Amino acid sequence: DPLLLSRTRPERIAKVIQDGRVDGIMIIQSDLDDRHIRQTIASGLPCVVLNRDLPKGFDSDRVGCVYSDHRRMMAGVVDEFVSLGCRRILNFSSATGLFASKECFEGFNAAIACHAGRGVIGSTIPPVWAHYEPQANGLFEQGPQWDGIFVNGSPLTGALLRAAEARGLKPGRDFHLITTDAFPETETYAGAEPHRRREA
Repeated sequence: DPLLLSRTRPERIAKVIQDGRVDGIMIIQSDLDDRHIRQTIASGLPCVVLNRDLPKGFDSDRVGCVYSDHRRMMAGVVDEFVSLGCRRILNFSSATGLFASKECFEGFNAAIACHAGRGVIGSTIPPVWAHYEPQANGLFEQGPQWDGIFVNGSPLTGALLRAAEARGLKPGRDFHLITTDAFPETETYAGAEPHRRREA
């Protein structure tokens, strides 16, 4: 019988374990703080961590983890941009804070390094969430500085497309755009459709 504890204080989780109410634990966590994971693993119960990797030093047949291969996704994104002839690639996404963001950032840098001999350069600009609309506008103030832009998230994609359209720029003609499937199918854009890449 599953017992769901959402955003629960660590002492409550410890009490549930001490009371013998569970005989296995799944931890769904996407941030980089691993104190809760370490404490849960220390209980000795079988444990599976979802959405991020295990803390270093935990290698046991009673502990496992499952997460998306964000590095592979970013390698595919960069490869696709290069196949489209892009040489200046922007990653307009968060760089740290969450496990997925960190993995995407590191995967992006590694993929750019693989193509550096072909003149490919990459930049990462983390969005300022309180001001992402003006920030998206700023990306196009001096024309398209990047010929390939990766965006992770619908609000950012929408802001970027509006900023480009206001300057008469179109994805597929003036720059290439790849976004995750977080961009809703209900939103439309008068220009070329952005590429959509699904996470593995």
